[in-house]
Amino acid sequence: MAPGRRRLQEEINTLEAAASVIWVFSMDVIPGLVQTKRYAEGMIRLDHNPVPSEEEIVESAEARLARQAVLNDPAKRFKLLFAETALRRSLLPREDMQAQIARLIEVTRLPNVEIGVIAFATRERTQTFHAFAVLGDPDVDDNAIVLAELLTRGLTIRAPDEVREYIAHYERLAEGALFGDDLLRLLREVSEEAPWS
Repeated sequence: MAPGRRRLQEEINTLEAAASVIWVFSMDVIPGLVQTKRYAEGMIRLDHNPVPSEEEIVESAEARLARQAVLNDPAKRFKLLFAETALRRSLLPREDMQAQIARLIEVTRLPNVEIGVIAFATRERTQTFHAFAVLGDPDVDDNAIVLAELLTRGLTIRAPDEVREYIAHYERLAEGALFGDDLLRLLREVSEEAPWS
């Protein structure tokens, strides 16, 4: 989480716009491509290196939301996967978390977007290791990369064989995820029952 949060969002936007397909896996955060403004602001408020000002929070959240325009490109495919933990975190007040879940339901209707959730009840198929995003298919896109954020730095992986490993890892993680009607049932259940404060 280096200085220049807005600039980072704009750089990611450029990379996403150039990719034919995007895979995102997160253990405890709803991916930025489908976050609401309040959720994005809540996540940025948790930054600590350095602590963001209110102006930085608003600017960074707006830049993150601007990235979502790429979802409207029917030539691109998006595969977004995260664990149920992301839905149940007490990050925001109840009405804001319900709005975030409503946004997820809305995005599931897009024909080029696949959202999956690894539910608590799912028997795990593989180690999760860490969150990552694969931008581009190494068999189609010349500049396919993997982005992974660690506590002290971000990693960019460009070697095509390693990028393919991350895609294969994503597919293993997705084997036990909920999609389609099963996902919608979970989202509605969480929206109605989760004890957000």
